[in-house]
Amino acid sequence: MSITDEQVNDVVTRLSRDVEGWGLTSHLEWVRHEATNARSFVTDPTWFEEKVVEDLQQRFMDEFVDTTWPRCPRHFRHPLWYHNGNWVCEEDAVAIARLGELPPPLSNEEPWRLR
Repeated sequence: MSITDEQVNDVVTRLSRDVEGWGLTSHLEWVRHEATNARSFVTDPTWFEEKVVEDLQQRFMDEFVDTTWPRCPRHFRHPLWYHNGNWVCEEDAVAIARLGELPPPLSNEEPWRLR
């Protein structure tokens, strides 16, 4: 089994939406690059999605684009991590958003928006 064009486009579209929502539009080409790279050796659609997201997030950290992207809106000191289709606050084990539905960043002064 291999990853289809439709699966690639779906992941790229949803992940791009999350990247754009955080004002990182100058790095949108990285989304497609990571998807193309992952497609060359991943055959499971679920693992493909996780790999693309994780690789993009790691690249943002490695290249110091944003070392806490996407920043946890509950604690403001760590990134969310991607598990099973959700951006998750691992500290509280709470799913914050599905891929493609990440809310825009909150400032440290606005934590009330999530309560």
